Formats: sequence, C-alpha cells, structure tokens
Amino acid sequence: MFATNLVSFSEPAEYWENLLNIANKYMENGMYSDAIKSYNEILTNTPDIPEVYNNLGIAYEKTGYNDKALESYKKALELKPGFPEVLNNLAGLYLKLNIHIDIAMAYAIKAVSIDERPNFFDTLGDVFERRRVYDKAIEYYLKAIKKDPEKYSSYMKLIKVYIKKGRLEKATHYMNELVKSGFESMDFLLLKVHLLKKTNHYADAHVELSYLINRYRDMEFSLDDEEMLSDEVRCYFYTTLWTAALSYYRAINPDIREITFDDIEKYLPWFYYGKVPRKDSKGHEFLINRNYYVECETHGINPDIFEFNGYFSQEIREIFERICKRNQLIIKAALKAYSVTHDITANTDMESISAFIPVEISCPQKGEYTIKDGEITCGKHGKLY
Repeated sequence: MFATNLVSFSEPAEYWENLLNIANKYMENGMYSDAIKSYNEILTNTPDIPEVYNNLGIAYEKTGYNDKALESYKKALELKPGFPEVLNNLAGLYLKLNIHIDIAMAYAIKAVSIDERPNFFDTLGDVFERRRVYDKAIEYYLKAIKKDPEKYSSYMKLIKVYIKKGRLEKATHYMNELVKSGFESMDFLLLKVHLLKKTNHYADAHVELSYLINRYRDMEFSLDDEEMLSDEVRCYFYTTLWTAALSYYRAINPDIREITFDDIEKYLPWFYYGKVPRKDSKGHEFLINRNYYVECETHGINPDIFEFNGYFSQEIREIFERICKRNQLIIKAALKAYSVTHDITANTDMESISAFIPVEISCPQKGEYTIKDGEITCGKHGKLY
C-alpha cells in the first residue's frame, strides 16, 4: 500500500523504510498515537505520499482528532485524485460529523465506481440510510454482505433498516442468519431483544435479556473488548445496572425519596460482578432522574429501560425470596437447636429462639418472621423453605 523508496538528505533510505514499517505495525496493533508520530516524521522528509496521509487521517480519526483527520484525507486526495480509500474515509467521516452529506454521497458513489469493496458498499449504504432512502441502503448493505459474508456490521445495519421499514419478516430472516454465524456482541444482543419485542415474542425477549445480563455480568472485559463496545451501549448497560441497584434499594426503603449513588452502590454486586462507573466515557456524571431511573447526560436514558427494569424487578423478587429462604432456614436450624433443651409450644416465638440465631437476619422487604406450631412464616413471602 505504501511507497518504499523514500529519499532523504539527512538519513539513509533504509531508515525511512523501517520507520514506515513501524508506523504501519502501530496501526495494525491499534497504537494510533505512536503511528501519528511516525507518519508525521515521515511526512517531514517526504511530504508527497498520499497513502501515508490516508493512514495518518485514519489514526487521527481513531484518536478523536477529526479536524486533523479531515486535513489529512483532503491532502491525500489532493495528491492522488480518485483515491478510493480516501473517498470512502472522507464520506464516512462526513457522516460521523453529520456534515456535507451530499458530498459524502458523491464520494461514496465514486469510491464504489472505482473499486467494489465490501466496506465501500457499506459506507454508501450508510449514506442512503442517513438520507432515509431505505431501499437503496438495503441494496448496498446486501452488496457488502455478498462480497463479504462475514461483514457482520452490515448485517446489523440491514436488520435495523428493515425494522424501520416495518419489514419484520426480513429483519428476522437476517437476524437468524447472524445467529447461525455465531457472531455475538452486546449491540447484537440488544438488537435481537428489540426485534423479538417488535414481533411480539415477549417471552423469548425475556429469555434473551436474561442471557444478555448474565453473559456480560459474568464476563471480565479486556480493554480491547471494552473498546469494541460503543460508548452508547456501554453507557446504557452501566446506567441500567445502576437502575437495578436503585430499584433494589427502593424495594427495601419504599419511603425514602432522596437517594444517592452512595446509598445504592452496595447493591450492585447482586447484578454485576465487575466495577460499574458513575460517569460516561466523557466524564459526565450519571444522574438519578425524578422517575428513579439512572440516565446519562450524553446519551440519555436507555430506550429499553422499561423492559430491563421489568426484568430486574423479577430478578429482585427472586433475590429477596432467596434471602428470605436463607433466613427461614437459619430460623429452622435455631428452632431445632432450641428444641434440644426446650419444648416447642404455642408460645414459642422469635424472641424465644433468638439466642440460637448466630447472625442478624431480616426480610429485605421488612416482612415479619413468625413461628406457629413449629412452622416459620414470613409476613411478606410466606413459607419458603
């Protein structure tokens, strides 16, 4: 992809060739800041290599320097008009920044006319999707998939467009194709749940929600895995977990109105074993809104929060019942120990056996434990053991 005969008056050609190879390795390994330094050093020596400017633009874009990315792409296009990779990259960046959509379309069409690569078709599909020309978006996403059957991002976009058009049978067909492939990501699982709800398969959606939560709460993400999840999806995941902890807290403290993150943090481990931040990736604090949902200043509230909250409400009930069952088993053991030296009568109550209960116990929903004829009952959950 890159020129290899680099000439310099200050350093031998071998030096620049090695630096170019190192910069390319940095790119392959996602070390974009290091790649930027190396590419810029190369360009001070040989400032007329469009491929280096293109890769420099990609590195800048990956690190969030979109203005510099635009400058680099435009310089590459100036040096090599009709450079399809640059045309495609510029179209994608314009879409990301939501600017010059007509120019983005022109660049994307030109890139495809020069080279029919899967990612070029995908970008053109994105342009038509942005313009709400959904049939054309579908056409180009399908072309991307035909060129590369493992272009899973195009499958996801295709499913979303079919959902927007109300063609749920088509969306379901391609969702099933994606399931068969073995592909999995949080975005995919959320989309799957959304489609199941759209097609009125609520029981299946509940099963998938359960799988999603258990899959990701038991999983230790590497830094690379975390980066693969979009900021928006990660933010929704974390705010939903905070909402679950908040729901737990409110269930056991129904009369308390002023609630802080410090109050609810200790309940997070019931739902997720990893660390859950209080801020989004931009440093904005999560908020508890007046409806007692946790939301993000950048991305707002999880659009599926009501379904998630319904799932967590069920899980919270099951957690409370497990705690209460454990407590009742402790009381039963204490009652048995008490019976060794005492007769159990109609007057035997919780106070009578308190000395035999080794830990402090209470129903999480403040149900009162009673003993009647040797049977233990919770005023909230009944008899569980």
